[in-house]
This record gives sequence, C-alpha cells and structure tokens, in this order.
Amino acid sequence: MRRLVALFGLPLLAVAACAPTGSAPSGGDPDHRWEAFHQRAVEVAEAWQPDATWTSGYVPLQGPTVLVGDPDLTPDLEAALAAGWYRDQIEIPATRPATGTIRFPDGKLTVPLVSAAEAYRQLDQGDPPPCDGRPKAPAPTGEPRPDGAVSAAAGTACIPLTVTAVTLGTVPIRTSRGQAEVPAWLFTVTELGTRVARVAVAPQAVTAL
Repeated sequence: MRRLVALFGLPLLAVAACAPTGSAPSGGDPDHRWEAFHQRAVEVAEAWQPDATWTSGYVPLQGPTVLVGDPDLTPDLEAALAAGWYRDQIEIPATRPATGTIRFPDGKLTVPLVSAAEAYRQLDQGDPPPCDGRPKAPAPTGEPRPDGAVSAAAGTACIPLTVTAVTLGTVPIRTSRGQAEVPAWLFTVTELGTRVARVAVAPQAVTAL
C-alpha cells in the first residue's frame, strides 16, 4: 500500500521540486492538499479487491490455445491458426477424463476436464473461404535440397490445418498465481510440424478476469 501511494505521489513531488523557492501551491493549505491526495490514493488502492480465487483458484492470464514448440510460420499458416481452420483425420475421443491437476508455483489444484472432442470443437471454427487463383493443396517449392530432392512448402496452400493425432498432456499457462502447468489436449498438426495445445480445464473451473 505504501509503495502504491509513493508511486502516485512521485509526479507531485517532481512538480514541487521544480517550483520556485518560497512558493506555495495555490488553492489552499498545502498540508490539507497532501492529506486529501493521500486519502484518495488509499481509496483507489483499496477499491480493487480481487476475489479469493485470485490466489486459490485458476485465473488464466492468456488464451486457452497455445503453440507447442516454435514452428516456422508462413503468412498462410498464421492466417489458418488465427481463423481456426482445422480438419480432423482421426476419430477424436469424446470421453471426458475424470479430473486433472494444475500445478502452480505455490501448490496444486484438481479440476474437471473436457473431452478431446470438446476441445477440438473449440479449436475448429470452420473451413477457409475459397481462395481464387491459389492451390487447394500444398505444392513443391521447386527449390532443390543439397541431396537433389525437392522440398515441399506446407504453408502455400489455402487449406485447413490437418489434425492427425491427439493426446492429453500439459502446457505452461500464465495465471494469477504465476506460470502453471495446466492439463491440455495436444493436437498434432501436419502443416505445422508441431502440436497445438488447447487447455482441457472445464469452463466451470475457470475464473475469468
């Protein structure tokens, strides 16, 4: 609290330091003005009282979809990720796991989880629109590798991201209690060469900001 009040007071201290010697703030007794300022700073600081879940529950400070690894994204892949263009090539399990555990720096929390199918429905936002004049499937770049083979560019086609596998794991998420390891469904995506994680914590166990 003292630190917050001190920070609020820094601009006024700077102004006071620049004032001519012997001058006094206009508009009343300086002592009364500082007292009023201090009281207002205390009121502002005390007005924000976080819920108990801020320190005991799960309050994520970032979105529920996370890229695992560091893929080399092309503009097309970035567009597909942002728009949620996916297609599944496997049967995605619809059974909900019993529970999962979130591991915080200060402890653990047992939470209900959603199924992989529910997580996929949150990821998949539909198919891409028609892309006139662009291919509908990845095509070779035509650039030979040192061994003479031709490499393929995964991000040059206007197609959804292809899901070929899914497993239950964890992913680091920033929370009100620090970075936590949170249960997540990890979707393997062919075009990315890595996995897309979707937090598996059931909505009723998530406290929004």
